[in-house]
Amino acid sequence: MEAANERAEALDKAHEARLDKMRTSAEDRRLKENREAEEAAKKRLKAAEKAEKAVQKQAQDAVRAKKAADTAARAARTKATKLAKKAAEAEAKAKEAEEWVGRVPRDHRREAKNTAKDAQEAAIQAREAADAAQKEADAAEAKAKALNPPGDQQ
Repeated sequence: MEAANERAEALDKAHEARLDKMRTSAEDRRLKENREAEEAAKKRLKAAEKAEKAVQKQAQDAVRAKKAADTAARAARTKATKLAKKAAEAEAKAKEAEEWVGRVPRDHRREAKNTAKDAQEAAIQAREAADAAQKEADAAEAKAKALNPPGDQQ
């Protein structure tokens, strides 16, 4: 009988050892799964932070590009205004030179005509430059306006 009791005790101990081992391995599995889940969450968090930084950088780059485009548009508009003013002055000089052709003595008329012709050519070139600058300014303003965010159209 004693042998049977010892055998039963040994079986109970073996059974308990197996249960402990199963519990331990189940706990180890849970711990491992928890660690893996934490690592995955950390990776997702890092990816989200990286994406947020990228979005912030894009926003900063967009602001810089818009400022640069606005500055370029203002500079182009200023240049166009100055060239238009010079063209108007050149046209006024050409008109004045044309008026002088009729007033000068005959022996100086050819010189007056050449001067008027030169002034007219200078006025034409100045007007062409002013028109080109105007187109450039319009294009620069359109580019600057295109860089405005959708709700911020001016």
